[in-house]
Amino acid sequence: MTAPTIATRLSFRAHLQSLMVLGNLGGAVLTFLYFHYVDPTAISGGVATTGTEIAYFVFAFGLLSVIGRHLAKR
Repeated sequence: MTAPTIATRLSFRAHLQSLMVLGNLGGAVLTFLYFHYVDPTAISGGVATTGTEIAYFVFAFGLLSVIGRHLAKR
């Protein structure tokens, strides 16, 4: 059995990070969809989803991912 090379370890790390981001994004999207479409009574007045809200969702998720990745490297 051979020892893993640096490229293999980096590849494995990149694979795990992409799986983690996709898993977190999937959970965030499911939560978003649940509270907006499945249980609209959770939001008072049942406000329609706007482009600004979706942009905020994407920006906030990206920011949290970057902060989490930075903290994980420490």
